[in-house]
Amino acid sequence: MQGFKPIGLSLAETIRDSQASTAAPANPTAHSSNAAVIDKMQDTIQTLVTGSQSETPTTGTPDQLCLNSNLNNDHPNIGVTGDGTMGHSWVTVKDGESVDTGYGLWPDSQQEIQDQGLDNGEGSDIRENFEIDATVGAHEYCEDVTPEQVAQLEEIIETGDTYGAVTNNCAGWASEVFAEITGTDISNRDWGYAGVKTPPQTGTAIDDLNASQKA
Repeated sequence: MQGFKPIGLSLAETIRDSQASTAAPANPTAHSSNAAVIDKMQDTIQTLVTGSQSETPTTGTPDQLCLNSNLNNDHPNIGVTGDGTMGHSWVTVKDGESVDTGYGLWPDSQQEIQDQGLDNGEGSDIRENFEIDATVGAHEYCEDVTPEQVAQLEEIIETGDTYGAVTNNCAGWASEVFAEITGTDISNRDWGYAGVKTPPQTGTAIDDLNASQKA
């Protein structure tokens, strides 16, 4: 801040100026003693001011990484045909200041991607804050993460990835990224669909994790 002068330093300067403007006492020994006291006082003030300025600021709420799914196995309309839905899973970073950033895997062939002109050809299928990914899921499990873990996630996002309906779908990608960052692996293989990781199974696994935390 321009013009700011720590109070401690101002006090030390005032004492020094006062000493310089005062006529030397008749007793040289007393003068030397007073000067020594003043110098020691200035050193103490400098130490206090420097120490207070170098203190590490108190941190607020830690960042969190969350695994999200918009449905679980109790959803009444799960399916891959007709009006059925398999839902969606993604991860969310919460920065401790109520700012959420969602990341999910969406193929270029997805109708919503096509409708918004977001088909990027050979580019990464990881989308940031795309529709559902920008919201809190009906099923969410979060863990605190360090700045180093957030940086690790950023590297994953920057590297990019490609969607695969069976081998690397949204649920598989989100749960594997969450496990890589936090070390918490979830059981979200759906054996009703040949062991493919699915959003409904992810939602159920999230519910189980939250229940175990409360137990």
